[in-house]
Amino acid sequence: MSRSRIVATFPSDDHTLVVLFASPDDAAWADDAGVQLLSGRLAKAQGRNRDSPTEIVLAVEAPQRDELVVDQVVVGDRVVGPRFVHGVRSPMELKVPHTEARFPYGPTLAGVHVSVACCTGCNGGIHDRGLVVLNTHTGGGWSGIWVRSDIDMPSDYARWQKVAFLGGVLRDDSGSTTVSDEGWMRVRLAGEEPHDAPAPTPVSAADFPAEGTRSLLARSLEASYVELVDARVIDARRVEPPEADRSSGMRLPRMELRLTDDSGAESVAWLYQASAFELASGGRIARLRGFLHAEAPGLYVLLGDKEEDLLTNEIRSH
Repeated sequence: MSRSRIVATFPSDDHTLVVLFASPDDAAWADDAGVQLLSGRLAKAQGRNRDSPTEIVLAVEAPQRDELVVDQVVVGDRVVGPRFVHGVRSPMELKVPHTEARFPYGPTLAGVHVSVACCTGCNGGIHDRGLVVLNTHTGGGWSGIWVRSDIDMPSDYARWQKVAFLGGVLRDDSGSTTVSDEGWMRVRLAGEEPHDAPAPTPVSAADFPAEGTRSLLARSLEASYVELVDARVIDARRVEPPEADRSSGMRLPRMELRLTDDSGAESVAWLYQASAFELASGGRIARLRGFLHAEAPGLYVLLGDKEEDLLTNEIRSH
């Protein structure tokens, strides 16, 4: 068996590991040969699932919450699985201290299979391009992570409710640490009651300038819930999704704003809420909340799609 014949390995919870094979024959061979873990942690096969013939489920030893274990599946005497992280982790656990020390401060766990659960700041991929943001209750730096997937989200859940994304691959997506769906991701509500939003982190336009930045602070705020106050619109333009070229993933119209504030710097926001399309050059925004996303290394854009984060009744025009 070659390594490539195990497609994915990921936790479905802290005690259960899913191993996906390229074919039912590969899964049957592995089941007969015996599946173990390279770390030596206990793993016990739970039998084959007739409805999922390429899948083997393992009962595993749960990790301690203060340890992050990267492991691989071993079949027989051969290491054949991709690297994966034990347990369903939070965004911060996947980011700190697993971030490179030099710009663009990418994830040292890039390419590792992971499962992540936290509260969604948007209901599904409403930020367009399949993007969903997860954020911790506390907010602040390193508290969020992006997920990129076109999978159907659960239909009935509130903003700021915990959702688990099982079986993504951690990537540095143009400067944003992203859990990428590569064909086998599963999504489920994580059994938590909805709660209030975390306190947004105050930022100025200088913290994510339109010309880009090499700042570690900016990277720490990527996917975090932030707030810009008393901003002036320098330029506003409506951008429609391309009809002929779908490669960008853009599906929704957005308002692209160039903003400034008391810092004197300029920054960029892409907004999807209906009231944003009323904004024009010279308008003022008393408060704008959203999530920073890197469109290129060091080039951060504030994304927002909720009316309560823009508060159109506080927009004033000259």
